[in-house]
Amino acid sequence: FVLVVGTKGAGKSTFVTRFFRSVLPRVTAESCVVIRIDLGTTDGDVEKLFGWLDRALVDECESTLFTDGPSFAEIEGMFFDEYQRLRKGPWKVQYDTDKPAFQARFGDRIEDLRHSSPGEYVQGLIRHIVNSRLSVPVLVFDNADHFDIEFQQRVYQYARSIYERAVCLVLLPITDRTSWQLTKHGALQSFEHEALFLPTPPTDDIIRKRIEFIDRRIELERERG
Repeated sequence: FVLVVGTKGAGKSTFVTRFFRSVLPRVTAESCVVIRIDLGTTDGDVEKLFGWLDRALVDECESTLFTDGPSFAEIEGMFFDEYQRLRKGPWKVQYDTDKPAFQARFGDRIEDLRHSSPGEYVQGLIRHIVNSRLSVPVLVFDNADHFDIEFQQRVYQYARSIYERAVCLVLLPITDRTSWQLTKHGALQSFEHEALFLPTPPTDDIIRKRIEFIDRRIELERERG
């Protein structure tokens, strides 16, 4: 569980994106499945936040992992323990006498879970990444620092609840002020985590590098012309 700490405008989101795209060795990067949740698109209502995060994670995981949604075999793998429990226990008779009906019933059960308990469904998607794809789930809860400290603390609590139940890497960019206040009075006191402090680059460096980038683009366009 990693906090990326820096002031607003320090480039926390850019740092995370470039780290997985350009910095991490290719072999390692190809073994990571990055799921990015953009909290900047929420309305900031703390009371609705957990429900919004559940739905956003389901949508983002499915769109990242599957072209047209998971197949039945993939769903069975995601919830294999539940499939086995029902096959050997309460639905054994149906499995032995009418397996297609059993499978249809199981599929309906998981679809209902997807809507009624999306948090549990997300756990299945994470297991799929680990067990079937042999990859590391990387959950990035981005742009929480657009909102107040209470909002950021709720995001931390939600992300932590996933981390405690699954094999995954969680990245949560927050402001330095929020990090300090949560360390003194909030949820950060209760759990271990890594904190990476991202300093804000000097303004003249930012301007110089942007000008250099524009110059390179102009030169490339001239060469193409």
